[in-house]
Amino acid sequence: MDRDGKASNMLLDCGVDQCSNLDWNPIRDEILFTIEKNIATNSQSSWDFPSPQILNLVDGSTQPVLKDPLSYAYDPVWSSNGQWITFWRGENLGIEIVHALSKETIFRDIRSDDTGCWSPNERYFYYSKVPEEGIPIVSIIYQLEIFTVQQSFYTGSDLYELGYNYYYPECHPQGEGLMAVVQVDPLIPQRELWWINSDNSYTKVYSDFTKMVTQFKWSPDGRQGIFLRDTLAGLADGAEIGVWTA
Repeated sequence: MDRDGKASNMLLDCGVDQCSNLDWNPIRDEILFTIEKNIATNSQSSWDFPSPQILNLVDGSTQPVLKDPLSYAYDPVWSSNGQWITFWRGENLGIEIVHALSKETIFRDIRSDDTGCWSPNERYFYYSKVPEEGIPIVSIIYQLEIFTVQQSFYTGSDLYELGYNYYYPECHPQGEGLMAVVQVDPLIPQRELWWINSDNSYTKVYSDFTKMVTQFKWSPDGRQGIFLRDTLAGLADGAEIGVWTA
């Protein structure tokens, strides 16, 4: 499609099925998406669980991400250089990371629903979850070394002891820490936006006692970011879009 919205070309006709969750491969001409097959019963339509697929933009072919054709997964995303794919398998199955070519699983965590973010060189994967033990019981951000599959706390020591909840890390494109949604009081839905460095130092990017931040995305150069925010009584992901400049 041209920038003026004309001369569009169809890449894939999903027909009566539902296609969603598009994610462009950062290196290759491929698109990651999910498809939910239409199930027609008594003249009413419903849809099957989502199946993640890869669409090749060169030859138009598609291939499943999962080896088992009966398996399903939500919200698939590429790693920084397209070597890995992360997705959520649903309740009680958690998140999973597979190699994009071999489709082999290299990591899973049944306690998390966060598909996380990657360091620019794909050595580290960051995601949030509530640990199995420990007081206070809070959501923290983990760092996973992808080659050894060793985990460590990213929001460790002082940040952990604050008792705050840390959610949905978004890695800086140049490797300068990550942005995270932070709930400072477990009894109040208000959520702030923090830029957290690897040494646990941080900068409060946005804080408003009447608002909650639900999502953040960096610009490609890491100099700006956009985020969704809503009132504490909001029922959607965000009623407002905010822009922040580093």
